[in-house]
Amino acid sequence: MNRILIASAAIAQAMDLATMGIAVSKDGIAGESNPLMRLTYQAWGMAGPAALKLIVVTLLVVCVIAMFRTDPKAWSVRGLLLFTIAIGVFGVYTNVRAF
Repeated sequence: MNRILIASAAIAQAMDLATMGIAVSKDGIAGESNPLMRLTYQAWGMAGPAALKLIVVTLLVVCVIAMFRTDPKAWSVRGLLLFTIAIGVFGVYTNVRAF
């Protein structure tokens, strides 16, 4: 179950990044509603948001592994993963709306 949630969180974040790329290519940076992603895009191009997503997913995995070692059935582990999935899905939704 936890592996499925980890994979789902990574996929949701990757889809958010992919749809951001499509939205930005069609409408420019105005297609992105997240101000942090807009700022990193303006500073470093598409590599900025990609690096930021990679850092977030890496930190998520590190936190989840640390939490699993203390209590693999903790609600906080699943809650963190579900929150990350929700953020990714919301990002995809807002990016697709910008198409």
